[in-house]
Amino acid sequence: MSGGAGLIVKLEDQDVRAAFARMKQFPGTRMTHMLDAIGAYGENSTRLRYRTQTSPDGMPWKPSQRALKQGGQTLVKTGRMRASVTHNVLQGNSGVEWGSNVVYYAPNQFGATIHREAREQSIFQRMGRDGTVATRFVKRKHATIERRVHVGAHDIVIPARPSLGLSQQDRVEIVTIAERAEAAAVTGGAP
Repeated sequence: MSGGAGLIVKLEDQDVRAAFARMKQFPGTRMTHMLDAIGAYGENSTRLRYRTQTSPDGMPWKPSQRALKQGGQTLVKTGRMRASVTHNVLQGNSGVEWGSNVVYYAPNQFGATIHREAREQSIFQRMGRDGTVATRFVKRKHATIERRVHVGAHDIVIPARPSLGLSQQDRVEIVTIAERAEAAAVTGGAP
């Protein structure tokens, strides 16, 4: 998940660790199925946070300027970040990971400050039929006016809006998945 954000969580829960240890004794793909189910759960739990607009610890995300101005939800204008969350069972069934390879996922997960140096740049606007200049900027191909402007040095602060992580409910569900996988293995049921 290079370039984006991922999460490595070591569950210290003794019940889960014991279930994992017991699962390793069963032949076949039972461990892989269990880890895949945990990863799928982690994906879904992470995606749900985009709907609830909360971090794993239940804290509400700071609304984005776009969401405040245009309505809608923070970090879901196109849905790319939410849709990019995926999981992977690690080689040798040593664990499972979930996260995103979208490069701007990490700054939104952890927060960031981006420093922009002073610069000169062009801005593009349209002139109305009545001769007034529209206050909105447009793309070059739609512009009738191009101006060079000076933009001073400034910082862009992106607040942390964590979606990756485990809530208390997530921990309970992972234990339940592990226990069900073990019970199925013991009884010979479907993985």
